[in-house]
Amino acid sequence: MLTPAYFAWRFRCLKWLRASLIGGAALSLILAYSLALRPQSTIRILAIGSPENPFYLWLPAVLLAAIGVVYLLASLDVRRFSSIIPVGIGVQLALALTLFAAAQGPGTENMIRLAGAELLIGLGLITFWWAIRS
Repeated sequence: MLTPAYFAWRFRCLKWLRASLIGGAALSLILAYSLALRPQSTIRILAIGSPENPFYLWLPAVLLAAIGVVYLLASLDVRRFSSIIPVGIGVQLALALTLFAAAQGPGTENMIRLAGAELLIGLGLITFWWAIRS
C-alpha cells in the first residue's frame, strides 16, 4: 500500500523536475541568443576561436533554442510531455560532454563552467524524472 509520504515525495520530485526544465530552458535560450545575436562577446567570454563562417555558430544556436522551447513545453505539463524528457536529457548530457571535450587547453575555464552547468542540469533532470516516471 502506498503511503501519503510516498505521494508527497513524488510531488516534490515533480516540482523539482519542472524547476529543472525551466532552468535548462533558460540556460539553453540565453546561450542560443548569445551565439546567434552576440557572437563576438560569446566567443570572448567562452574563449573559443572565431569561425570563418557564422553558420557554425548559428547551427548550435538553433539547436539550443529548440531544446529550450521543448523544455518550456515539457515544464507546462510534465506528465503529458514525459516522452520528450528523456530525449532532452540525452541531448543535454551530449552537449555537456561536447563542451568538456572542446574545452581542452589553456584559457577555457569559462567553457568548462558552462559544461558543468549543462551537466548539472542534465543530472538533475535524470534524478527527478526517474523518480516520477510511471
